[in-house]
Amino acid sequence: MGNVSRRAAMPGLSAAILQNRYRVFALSPTAYSARAIRLIEETPTVDLLNQFRFPDFRENLPDYN
Repeated sequence: MGNVSRRAAMPGLSAAILQNRYRVFALSPTAYSARAIRLIEETPTVDLLNQFRFPDFRENLPDYN
């Protein structure tokens, strides 16, 4: 078996490594693996910055002192 330079091996390796990669946004050059996309889809998200008020939220809380 002959010597293979890194430059000659890169196209084959990059094709093997980049399989199953997807662009999430049409204009974005970044590609993500199927596993990363699945993890984001299955992760519950809690938005703690939402400023809605519950129906039982009081403006003036009682003073217990």
